[in-house]
Amino acid sequence: MSDSFDNTNSRSTPMNSVGDKTRDQTCGQMRDEMPVSQSVSKADTVASTGQVWLASGSPQRLALLRQVGIEPRVLPVDIDESVLAGESAQDYVARLSLAKAREGQRLINKRLLADKDETTELSGHAPGQLSGHRQKYDSAMPLVIGADTTIALDRHILTKPENETAAINMLLQLSGRQHTVLTGTAIVTGPGTVSAVVKTSVTFGVITPEDAAWYVATGEPMNKAGSYAIQGLGARFVESLEGSYSNVVGLPLYELIQLLREAGLDPNMTHV
Repeated sequence: MSDSFDNTNSRSTPMNSVGDKTRDQTCGQMRDEMPVSQSVSKADTVASTGQVWLASGSPQRLALLRQVGIEPRVLPVDIDESVLAGESAQDYVARLSLAKAREGQRLINKRLLADKDETTELSGHAPGQLSGHRQKYDSAMPLVIGADTTIALDRHILTKPENETAAINMLLQLSGRQHTVLTGTAIVTGPGTVSAVVKTSVTFGVITPEDAAWYVATGEPMNKAGSYAIQGLGARFVESLEGSYSNVVGLPLYELIQLLREAGLDPNMTHV
């Protein structure tokens, strides 16, 4: 699992609509769930510019985007990932994914303004005019993807381990049990947002203290929610999985494509 659940999939409603639904992937039942999306005007998108940004330094998320033909610009962000008092795992990843996307948007806008000012200063021309050494300033709004993944076990949120002892303890808690992996995904463009929270159920086989100590000694669990990476050595502990595999890695690809469409971006464009 990258940095940065019962078998359900919570996602946003279509654009320009209100409310949100959660679908159980096994029985197809629908039930009311927390609203996680706001409308986005298709006029306020970057469908024609290709300015897609990933507000994350996660190599796993970048690889997943490339897997489905999306080549984003990468901008790691730093936000407070503390869990709020009484906050559910679903609310937690929804909040952090949106915060990451908005922080990415803030940094990008700051960079664009700096480039705009520098262009004016160096060329002596107003922003938007051509200079001898710079391309025309592009004021199109970027589309920013933010994501956050965590694990829920017995209503407790398992984030990244603080040290090796904490990592071993997390693995032993997960041993022989089913847990839920939740990834929140948010897309911000201009003032609009679309978002979703996807849940996947993962069952571990029995992990002995020796197994846990060996795995932690590899270093792989130390920056992972729940102290394991399903795409790496941690796969040896996974007995079964129900739901989206890419969601456990750190980005639910099917739902992401739907969100991009809702935000006005054609995901079929080559290297958008």
